[in-house]
Amino acid sequence: MKLETHLTQTLKQTQKLSMKQQLSLKALSMNAQELVEMIQEEVNTNPLLEIDEFSADSNTLDYDLAAEMSKASTTLIDELLMQLHTCRHVENPLLCEFIIYSLDNNGYLTLSVEEIAQLCDCTPEVVEDALYQVQSFEPCGVAARSLKECLIIQCAEMDTALKPYLMMCVDQYLDLIADNKLPEIAQRCDTSLDTIKSCVTLIKTCNPTPGAAYAPAAALSIPDIFISIDETDTLNVTVKNYTQQLKINHAYDQSSNEELKIYVKEYTKRIQELIAMLDKRQNTLFTIVSAIVSIQAGWFLHQADLLPMTLNDIAVLCNLHESTVSRAVQGKLLEFNQRYIPLKFFFNAKLESGQSSMAIQQKLKKLIEGENKQKPYSDAELSALMKQEDIQISRRTIAKYRDQLAIPSASKRKIY
Repeated sequence: MKLETHLTQTLKQTQKLSMKQQLSLKALSMNAQELVEMIQEEVNTNPLLEIDEFSADSNTLDYDLAAEMSKASTTLIDELLMQLHTCRHVENPLLCEFIIYSLDNNGYLTLSVEEIAQLCDCTPEVVEDALYQVQSFEPCGVAARSLKECLIIQCAEMDTALKPYLMMCVDQYLDLIADNKLPEIAQRCDTSLDTIKSCVTLIKTCNPTPGAAYAPAAALSIPDIFISIDETDTLNVTVKNYTQQLKINHAYDQSSNEELKIYVKEYTKRIQELIAMLDKRQNTLFTIVSAIVSIQAGWFLHQADLLPMTLNDIAVLCNLHESTVSRAVQGKLLEFNQRYIPLKFFFNAKLESGQSSMAIQQKLKKLIEGENKQKPYSDAELSALMKQEDIQISRRTIAKYRDQLAIPSASKRKIY
């Protein structure tokens, strides 16, 4: 068999996004805080771009205020370093700092003691001492290496006569607590069921993610959209204007220096592209949010249930691609009646019954709230109860919705 190679030419049509289109999509994906940071960076690097402090109105973002709000957000690392630097007796502050910088956003230590010892050229015993120091800081439970250790640190600080049983429950029986097997724990601990129930109540007061409360500054959320109702019960949509405070410094326009003219032309073009990108973002958001508000008007005006609505529904209504709508609603907040609401809140899948998934989840929640807690409904029983209301929903979908609502299974909801 003879193998031969041939060179052939084919014509294939593909669509490639221009750099300007890519930047527009990137801006559309940004939330308000991220957009402010991008604009502020351009102001800092572009000598022709300025922020006009005297043109602010209710629809314009105050860049200075946003920057100050961002600075005011304290991170977990900032909090722990402050405690470290004000602590009088620290044997190895540099090692403590290394441990602090090795924590994740939830406050857990991401490296093992042995790894830290190797990286810092010291013994594991020295690392353990430094770790114990960091674990004594607030928030209680920080720098733990596991959920069990996080809970042990917090329970050890509790002033209760139940402490021996409390520590035993956390140290040995967390898996049984998760499965709600309280009678078995009571038998193993040779104590009463009431004692174990009291211990579980105390454990539930612990914070499993002690670092999560210290959100990074970038996570600070500012609303992009404002919804108001006028005296005629008309819903008005306003999208924040990011360009109104921006202005071009024309001090160099009359220069005869050719090199300076090129310099000015380049930076002027950057400003024009930025403003065009921000305007397009504002217009796209206005179109999408107006469509959302028109569908969900009953919710805004009369506190009615949300209607079934998908990303594709809005895409068709606005003549946009579904991915564009997805980018637009990602991470965006609207302000309505002094509340901040994520845009994603208004999207509900439509089920066979014709009702939205959110409406069905609310019915499921009400059924579970009204059940006999000593004989809670199984997922199969909940599915049967739903069918009595002409809602065809499988046991597996019930389980999925329970997870989304953070509702445990029947065995874990049982109260003894």
